Amino acid sequence: MAVTTLIYEAGCPSCGQTHTVRVQTAIAQWDGPGVRELRRGDPMQLADLDARGYVVVLRPSTGDPIVILENEYRCPASPRSDDQTLWTEVTVDGGTLAEARLVRMNSEELRRLHFICGRSCVFWDWESALPDPGNWNEDELYTKDPVRRLRNKLMLRESLVVRNQHEIALFVETFGLRQAGPLTRTADGLWEMPCHGGSSADFAVPVHLRFDLEDPAPSSTPVANLPGGPSEVLPADVFRRKADELIARVPVYASDLDRAETRELLERSRHELAQAIVYLRQLRHYIAPGEDAVPETAIWGDAPRAIHAERPDRYTRSRIDATLTRWSRELESFGQQPSPVIRTAEEAHVFMALHPCPRCNTATPQLRSHVAEQGGGLASIYEGECPQCGLPRRFELELSPELPAGGVRLGDGRSRCLDPGQLLAASDLFARRGDPYSLELAVACLDEALKLVPDGAARVPEDAIPSRAGWAVYDAEPGRFDRARIEAVRDTYRKLATA
Repeated sequence: MAVTTLIYEAGCPSCGQTHTVRVQTAIAQWDGPGVRELRRGDPMQLADLDARGYVVVLRPSTGDPIVILENEYRCPASPRSDDQTLWTEVTVDGGTLAEARLVRMNSEELRRLHFICGRSCVFWDWESALPDPGNWNEDELYTKDPVRRLRNKLMLRESLVVRNQHEIALFVETFGLRQAGPLTRTADGLWEMPCHGGSSADFAVPVHLRFDLEDPAPSSTPVANLPGGPSEVLPADVFRRKADELIARVPVYASDLDRAETRELLERSRHELAQAIVYLRQLRHYIAPGEDAVPETAIWGDAPRAIHAERPDRYTRSRIDATLTRWSRELESFGQQPSPVIRTAEEAHVFMALHPCPRCNTATPQLRSHVAEQGGGLASIYEGECPQCGLPRRFELELSPELPAGGVRLGDGRSRCLDPGQLLAASDLFARRGDPYSLELAVACLDEALKLVPDGAARVPEDAIPSRAGWAVYDAEPGRFDRARIEAVRDTYRKLATA
């Protein structure tokens, strides 16, 4: 293989002078051995860069100019430091060396590149000395992809464009940093925050984060807004995870919290639901116009990418929009539970079993009950206390005038208080108890869910699942809503109940 030296003149970003730069390169394919020189405007045959060990940043489209980062150059007029390290950016266009220039390596430059010089190049020794969040936050940011790792490291050295202090807090959390001082304004109009990377004081890497902060004021409301999007400093999976974490803490039956001693918990739960909506809307911003899903490139670490690969449907526009619709609808009336219409005592039992204590999540116990007139009809009133935390529990369930035939059934017609997702969750709960009556209730729940499968359809339609709790069951495993699968599980429970 011929040895190629690239020779060009370029303005220096460090000192402002013009230098004659000579760097060795392996981008050109020559016939026969020897020493070759390459200058701007020279015709050249581009070598197989993969075979020569170049690292792919982004595969170029056919016919596009190809941008390559080549070897190190040290400005002789600047102090010797990592900040003054320069690299050669080469552009090959149509079989010609179109351009060569000196650049600093940063996130903006990384976005321009198609290839970076091979792993044996001194560039990767320089990269290894940068602060590495993968060393102290492996779950979120560890990756075998050298380009993603480089991007994460570069971010810790640069001024980061953020919208507000909440986005800064998310960044610090995501990168596994620990704030070591206040956020302060610098002379150049940016904002700086000292942090430590590492899980303990014994393993602490000092990192001074610099932010180009659009809105420096702290949030004046319990719910932190994130205007616009997508984030320039955070991956999409962070918002999926944060939304899931918050929504898991929001109680399903919050009306019991609407009393003086628990109103603070009610408000906190309302704020968590609203914040989860903010995060899910941020996730949607990563979907480009005309596209149907969040791209894999918006997810950074190996572990989050594996989760995405297992459940890509949770990152689609349609699934995110359907989830937002249900969460937003619940937020509008959060803590205000209308009286559900029930047909049988069994349906009331199922409804209450799906609504554990909103304060401590203990299963609803057997409650005292009586029938009372309500709104021109009759209602079953169930009252008692949570056996764990003592929270007063109360269910007002409107009675349907139609009386069903005997047997363990939830009632004639279709349920007006339980959707198919809730019914599948209830069937799981009762099946785990294992006694004959509970198994019959599990069967009754699945029979009820099958009523929501339209004639001739193979599965429960999404719009038949309006509740957040029911939607969570669907979102976790959509295949459970196939008619054949529901029937197979029901038949299994029925055999167990009569065994």
